[in-house]
Amino acid sequence: MDLARQLFLRHSPILPYPVASFKSSESSFRSYYAWRKRSVSAQEMANRELVKKIEIVYNDSYETYGSPRVHREFKAQSVVCSENYVSMHLGRR
Repeated sequence: MDLARQLFLRHSPILPYPVASFKSSESSFRSYYAWRKRSVSAQEMANRELVKKIEIVYNDSYETYGSPRVHREFKAQSVVCSENYVSMHLGRR
């Protein structure tokens, strides 16, 4: 791999992490860009939907509910979710 390509890839703003973690083979680059083109998985879509529901319950409580109360609210609504997942998401706020 020539020096110009190495410098471009190492400092490219479109890459979410350094290319140094890739092997220098072409197949690694092809795999990476194929991964970037993939559509969102069903699990990721379900997670995004759940995060939206967490936000709604949290905001409806005037941001006073913690993860135990949000989880109890989900249980009452028959939404399947662990308290730890709610806690993890609320911790990112």
